[in-house]
Amino acid sequence: TYANGKFYVAGNAASASGITPSGYDTVFNGGFDGYVAAFSFPVLATTATTLTYVENSGPVAGDSGLTITYSGGTTLTGASLKITAGYVLGEDVLAFNNSNPWGITGTWASATGTLTLTGSASVANYQAALDSVTYLNTSENPSGLARTITILTNDGTANSIAKTDTINVTPVNDAPVTTAGGTLNYTENQLATAIDSTVTVTDI
Repeated sequence: TYANGKFYVAGNAASASGITPSGYDTVFNGGFDGYVAAFSFPVLATTATTLTYVENSGPVAGDSGLTITYSGGTTLTGASLKITAGYVLGEDVLAFNNSNPWGITGTWASATGTLTLTGSASVANYQAALDSVTYLNTSENPSGLARTITILTNDGTANSIAKTDTINVTPVNDAPVTTAGGTLNYTENQLATAIDSTVTVTDI
């Protein structure tokens, strides 16, 4: 049974040997003895809101209201955020500032769209770290597909149940760009001559 961030397993045993999780009856009374074992893991909660990211917005916090609760301890060892839907290689970036006071290090793997956080730190520090993660789209012509961010934490033994956030990317119609700069030296009675043969026009 799952409740309050724990799995509860009830049963009986012929001895106390091998029953190690916390929460069981440690007194063996002979024959078959009943026990209840409680297995705890971190519990994530997202704000369940959708971030709207407009092209050229720069880095934006993905979910600054994410929370973690953990009844089984006070320390976590890792977390991950992965763009599991809509990911565009070379365009989408999840970032974390490694110059932080929490003792947590972030590593971005662009090949898989995964930001991995590592380091033994308090639940509060991991919550602050996850709240600080930013999303950036580097493209001048980004895909308008929604991005799904799947988030996990780990206590060194078990992962939390995955939670997701959504980022909607809004492309912007950029104005055309014209470059010029040639100089024409025209002499009286000269034939018609191109003013600037180096002019270029681009439109993304």
